[in-house]
Amino acid sequence: MKNPNAPEEDPLREPWEILEEIAALDAESAEILAGIGGMAGLDSPSTSSGQRAQPA
Repeated sequence: MKNPNAPEEDPLREPWEILEEIAALDAESAEILAGIGGMAGLDSPSTSSGQRAQPA
């Protein structure tokens, strides 16, 4: 017997839809981190080598 009160499952998404959402969330995170870095007086949250930027 099926539960009539069970929530409907979300339809499966295409892989490209998931990748688009990941890219959008990554861009949003980068903006937020840049803002936090600016408030902390840092030029960028990390250097190209992956090391944390040191305050000037």
